[in-house]
Amino acid sequence: MNTIKSNDASLRTVTDVHIRYSDVDTMGVVYNVNYFLYFEDARTDFLLKFGMTYLNIHEHGILTPVIESTCHYDRPLFFRDQVQIETSIIQASGVKVSFRFDVCANEETKPRATGMARIGFVDELFQPVNIAHRWPELYRGLMNAYRGIPVNPDDFSEKSLPSVDSAG
Repeated sequence: MNTIKSNDASLRTVTDVHIRYSDVDTMGVVYNVNYFLYFEDARTDFLLKFGMTYLNIHEHGILTPVIESTCHYDRPLFFRDQVQIETSIIQASGVKVSFRFDVCANEETKPRATGMARIGFVDELFQPVNIAHRWPELYRGLMNAYRGIPVNPDDFSEKSLPSVDSAG
């Protein structure tokens, strides 16, 4: 299996997060579980900035379950913090992709939290799908993003999507 691991050249996206009052607990800090919701938003934004959506992927018979997710909390976030999440791919293969999240606030450069999410590619029966074979354009796009090679959003246009009949 062709797996690529951590690479400092990986393309990165930055997603702004607005901390709502409902996101904080009685101590006034962001409740720990909410970081995983922010990671989902950042992952979705990462794909969108490269012309892809989870809906596009799912509509064509490829599901994307989270198979592992972690968060390391260094310093808390508070209501009204201006938060940015930098997202990058840290590992990729034909059957899964891992994203890293660096959570910064108020224009600080040191992350207040870091996280990781590993996403698998499976079919409707939750059997692994190798996108390198099933959807080579998606695989190339993820690998290029990982390697720091600019990604062309047209690579993921409707014309490059596998049909449901041929997705086999």
